[in-house]
Amino acid sequence: MGKAELVDRLLAVEVAYAEQEQRWLTQQDEALTWWLRAQAAEARLSASRAPSSQEPQTNQYQ
Repeated sequence: MGKAELVDRLLAVEVAYAEQEQRWLTQQDEALTWWLRAQAAEARLSASRAPSSQEPQTNQYQ
């Protein structure tokens, strides 16, 4: 195999690797986005379940 063929193969491998890395980075971005959305949803859910500071609090031991 000549130098030109080796260079072509090397370039093809580098392009394939760059495409794979881009796909991986995209997947990681999507996973992070979903994780952040889940965290925000959990925070909203926790806040909606917590007693409001405007509601009078009763002492159950009175």
